[in-house]
Amino acid sequence: MDSLKKFLLSIAVLLVSACLLHLYFFVSDSWFTPRGADASKQFLFFKYFLSEQFTSGNFFWSWQYGLGGDLWGQFNYYYSASPFFWLLLLFPVTSLIDVLDYQLLFSILRLWSGLIFMYMLLRYLKRSSTSSIIGSLIYGGSVFVGLYLLRVDYMAEAFMWLPLLILGYERLMKEKKILLFVVAMVIVIASNFYFAFITSVFINIYAVFFYLLNKELRFSISDLVRNHCKLIYYYVLAFGLAAFAFLPAVYAFLGADRFYQEYHVPLIFNFQYYSTAFYNMFYPSESMTLLHLSVPVIVFVLLIGSVTLFKLCKSARIHLYFLAFMLLLYVLPFSYSLFNGLSAMQPRWLYLLLFTFSLVLSKVIDIWWDHLRYEKILNKKILIVSFSVWGISLICKPLFYNSFFRSEDLMITFIFALTGVLFLFINRINRRIFSTLLITLTVINISYVNAHFYTMNLGSAADQKDLNSTYFTSAGYEKEIEKELIKKIQEADDEFYRTSFQNELEYNTPMYYGHKGFSAYHSLIPENLHQLFKEDLNILQFDSPSLYHGFDNRQFPETALGNRYYVIPDTHVYVPYGYTKIMEYEGYSVYENQFALPAGYMHQKYMTTEEFNSLNPAQKDQAFLSTAIIAEDDLEYISGMTQADPDIYRSEVLHEGMDQNVDFYNIEVKNGRYIAADNAAFEILMPPPKDDGELLVELTITSLTGESFSLNINGKTLNKRPNDYKYAYPKEQFVFKVNNDQLVDKFRFKLSPGEYEIQDLKIYHHSYQFYEETIQNKLNNSMEDISYSDRSFSGKIEADQKGLLFLPIPYHEGWSLKINGEKADMIETQHAFIGVPLEKGNHEVELQYRTPYLLEGSAVTAISFIILLLELFRQRKINRK
Repeated sequence: MDSLKKFLLSIAVLLVSACLLHLYFFVSDSWFTPRGADASKQFLFFKYFLSEQFTSGNFFWSWQYGLGGDLWGQFNYYYSASPFFWLLLLFPVTSLIDVLDYQLLFSILRLWSGLIFMYMLLRYLKRSSTSSIIGSLIYGGSVFVGLYLLRVDYMAEAFMWLPLLILGYERLMKEKKILLFVVAMVIVIASNFYFAFITSVFINIYAVFFYLLNKELRFSISDLVRNHCKLIYYYVLAFGLAAFAFLPAVYAFLGADRFYQEYHVPLIFNFQYYSTAFYNMFYPSESMTLLHLSVPVIVFVLLIGSVTLFKLCKSARIHLYFLAFMLLLYVLPFSYSLFNGLSAMQPRWLYLLLFTFSLVLSKVIDIWWDHLRYEKILNKKILIVSFSVWGISLICKPLFYNSFFRSEDLMITFIFALTGVLFLFINRINRRIFSTLLITLTVINISYVNAHFYTMNLGSAADQKDLNSTYFTSAGYEKEIEKELIKKIQEADDEFYRTSFQNELEYNTPMYYGHKGFSAYHSLIPENLHQLFKEDLNILQFDSPSLYHGFDNRQFPETALGNRYYVIPDTHVYVPYGYTKIMEYEGYSVYENQFALPAGYMHQKYMTTEEFNSLNPAQKDQAFLSTAIIAEDDLEYISGMTQADPDIYRSEVLHEGMDQNVDFYNIEVKNGRYIAADNAAFEILMPPPKDDGELLVELTITSLTGESFSLNINGKTLNKRPNDYKYAYPKEQFVFKVNNDQLVDKFRFKLSPGEYEIQDLKIYHHSYQFYEETIQNKLNNSMEDISYSDRSFSGKIEADQKGLLFLPIPYHEGWSLKINGEKADMIETQHAFIGVPLEKGNHEVELQYRTPYLLEGSAVTAISFIILLLELFRQRKINRK
């Protein structure tokens, strides 16, 4: 009964601590969210979107995700198999505001769960209740955890499962109880394959530590292998149980366009990293950085004190060897690449270091109390060293951080001093009082540094409520006028089409407003779609490998992919060619495309992707609309079709090069380099063409200093980050569409200061006459009786000759095709979409979608579940004997 009371009291203390770690948001009475970060631009939309889709019974495909995309596999990286997300489904979610309202509650639940799991593990490892609470607070109280809870909560969720998994491993090896380890491993693998890799690497490291600890450093290769084989067996079993989520997720990951960079990993970090490591570890953060840990100062005191433990017992030495190994990983760049799958260096694995601090230093607390409590001289030496090192760090801080005696530094130093004094009198204080004071100081410490961290990141708590309210009622979020406008369009037209917003909506707004759009911000965008925007058509985009956003008003590809409506705020001047205003509503106008195409039309001619790639940007737009673009390997499916003559794509080069008819302002031209000062620009005089058409500017531009830069052409801006930056998309050739309303009598190129190489500058013009002629031809050969649902699409078409039916649906292995009720083959056309080869005659086309490898993964899961039941039965039988 006493143990139950102690446990309940401990988890109550951990609950209070979890709440105090979020004190900033209680004081501000605001939502637990940043503004303008991925948490608001991606994850907020994802939670609402998946909640709506899953509760309505749709787990496979949605037309509101980008141009259309998979739900279960592609969103596994985020939430689709997350236990905490599935818990959210029990709550009513009807808006983004509902999701925001639950954010604080779920953050506290995540953190509290992790603290409880850590506490349970430490208690199982025979730690005292006090050291178990302290160890849990060390693990969950770092601002590193706070940052991930705030900005990337699905990653922070992975932190919470680690202690439960290690507890399961301990029970597996010591008591032969397999269920907890298997269940925890299944959750880790199924909920996030990325962190499953990190945790899997660590569990193997921990297994070596476990072996050495239990063998007291007596090492045998064969014995270690046998020990590891047990881990591998049950790991593989858990892997099989998680296959229903893991296989679709890995398929989506391997199909994403993120494998084009080579990353340089240095042997050691630069001097600044090492000179600031101590401050990043223990001091309150001065700016937002993923390297800040800001662990409680008790960690520093215990680290100094731990050097005395080598003489006491082998167990203490092994623990400290383990900690030393993890600290070695902390200071080596290779670790940051290894745990990120041998790619770009990322500090996301540092929760493993926090876990090791918790595991080892909780033991130090108990040893200090049990063995060093009466070592007065030794205690004094430990504390003298601690105070000396801390004082030196404070004095030297201006050398590395250019700041000295901030109020935050003084506060944390005061807490450090109180902690040191408490340990100084450890032999004179009742254990219960000592424990209470130590826990209290630790809670104050972590609560303070987290509140300071949130203040540094978000601003004054007093401002948060108003700032959040303003931000999340702006365009693309909870903007009722925009939502109502989309609803009005959909009530008037329920066919398959896409809608283009012309204000700066968030990339994932279609997920919330419920319309088919042209944008997505997601880390696992399929390669074919991503390449279509960034390379094949070279659409002006934000410099990121994780998004695509519109077609830069290039109407040929927009119309080809089903754009029917433009929604334009009255503050915008641009009106697209061939669109007629059909509605005005609260400061917005809706324009309908008079040349809109249905969601399926025939191509009678084809060209290969190699031929397409040889065209200029204007010709590519024309070909994309008018002609089937087929890979060489798929030509057998369209034998008998006519090959297109490239001469039919008409465009005019209005200007070429940087040498003639170019005026420079604040730009020095030297040996082919363009050195731009402040307010740098160059201009090309050119009156607008007389006939209607599109103007496209193509150029290759490279920053010779390898820095970020911006280029603005007549109001449209490219912001380019260095090509070797881990979140940049490496390219140097760009195409801008200059709208007619942006062109008066010249092209004006504005450059940020820097040194550049600019090549291959060309300005193209192509007429809308080709556009109109092509549209009319497609309308005469298009689908009728089109119907669609969350995971299906169907329609009828009368083909007057052999050709390829183009469907503006992203090509994906999950689609299956039937023609007139019979299974048939489809091919990839226009680089990323579905093409259906058809003979002359009447055809009924049906498409059905199922997430790739979901069925196969579910079969593996079912078989693994049977094996698990047999294994549990076998273990139970053995235990009875």
